[in-house]
Amino acid sequence: MSTNCFGDEPPNSHLQRVQELLQERHDVLAQRVEMLEVLFKGSVVSPIDVSKARDELFAAKLELAQSRDERVAILKEQVANLQQIEKYCQVLVERGVANMSDVLEAKSNRLRVEIELERTLSKE
Repeated sequence: MSTNCFGDEPPNSHLQRVQELLQERHDVLAQRVEMLEVLFKGSVVSPIDVSKARDELFAAKLELAQSRDERVAILKEQVANLQQIEKYCQVLVERGVANMSDVLEAKSNRLRVEIELERTLSKE
């Protein structure tokens, strides 16, 4: 069994631990999304809360993605989710319960993910 210069554990054990932690984070975020969806149906939380939680889950899924095709599919879902957030923020502005800064933040987030999607698509 090989060891690294910092201790007795082989380097691959750290990579395995990272994967385990990434999976655990994904699972926790998935549970959070499920919980928020139930709360939303009961009118306890806003759809923005649910969409933001979904966005965090998409980010966790991206970290676990093993292939380009997987990343593309996740990014497309994430863009659609962020478009929903952006539209809802716009509705809130029109109703006078939010300000334009919220819309701009939502748009900036959507554009960030669209850029990542285009970069991923450009890689062969």
